[in-house]
Amino acid sequence: MFYGNRVEKYEYELLTLQAGRYESAGLLDNVSSARISMDFAREVVCNATFYLIETGEINYLTDRIRPYYCMGGKRWPLGTYLLTTPEKIADGKLVRREVWAYDPLLALMDDKIDASYTLDKGAHVISAVQDLISSVGSWAVYNIEQSDATLREPMAWEIGTPKLEIINRLLETINYYPLWCDGKGVFRGIPWRAAPLVTWEFLDNEQGLYEPEVRAGIDYSEVYNKVIIVADQLSEEPPLVAVRTLEDIGLQDHPFSYTNLGRYITLLLNSESVDQEYINRRAERVLRERLATGETIRYNHAF
Repeated sequence: MFYGNRVEKYEYELLTLQAGRYESAGLLDNVSSARISMDFAREVVCNATFYLIETGEINYLTDRIRPYYCMGGKRWPLGTYLLTTPEKIADGKLVRREVWAYDPLLALMDDKIDASYTLDKGAHVISAVQDLISSVGSWAVYNIEQSDATLREPMAWEIGTPKLEIINRLLETINYYPLWCDGKGVFRGIPWRAAPLVTWEFLDNEQGLYEPEVRAGIDYSEVYNKVIIVADQLSEEPPLVAVRTLEDIGLQDHPFSYTNLGRYITLLLNSESVDQEYINRRAERVLRERLATGETIRYNHAF
């Protein structure tokens, strides 16, 4: 399993706030270890814990840490993290820090509106999302895939609503994935697509750095074969309704389809939407995503 001259390592870049933007302050040499977790089912997708030897060079209120995975002369950013809880540990000889950190979505979660926020019928959804991201600070950088979609009905939020909650509801109306941040801390928004988004591919060959044992977990408690979505049910205009089954999306051979199971397991959702096309696509999206949550596969790294 271990041959050749590949070298695997991690680097940690310190970023400091300068004139409203984050700039590199070089690599840290005092990080003893780290732990990173990514879960796209959460609103704040990524969190991390960094274990550092105290040197006094970090401003825990404003600085950020960007870890990289390095191998073969290349490196990949693993996120850009806000430092929130720098617990100090002293043993009389050495001062260490256990630093809890989160990706920039936390800034949008912490920033709540201080006045009621209303968008009128016909408001351009992507423009509203971009304005909300920009309002969190001049350092915020975004890359939101464009769409001409506008709201079919007005939407309003109460004082104290987190900006991240508003953004994700707006993205949902046009069938986008919830907001997320890439490895360099850029806010990203992309539309849902029926084709799976491949994040990592694992090659099973003699050069693999993963143990041969693979564990598969199956949980069908939230798998549905029929989805009903009702949009704008309380508006003056007739509501939009979308109904989709596994048969409708070509999955009649799936073990959970009505064809094989002989009964419907139905999920009912209420939603805002811009038009019938979007709500139809969202119903398909929900069906496919619920199937995906039924099975997880765990690979163990050889190290």
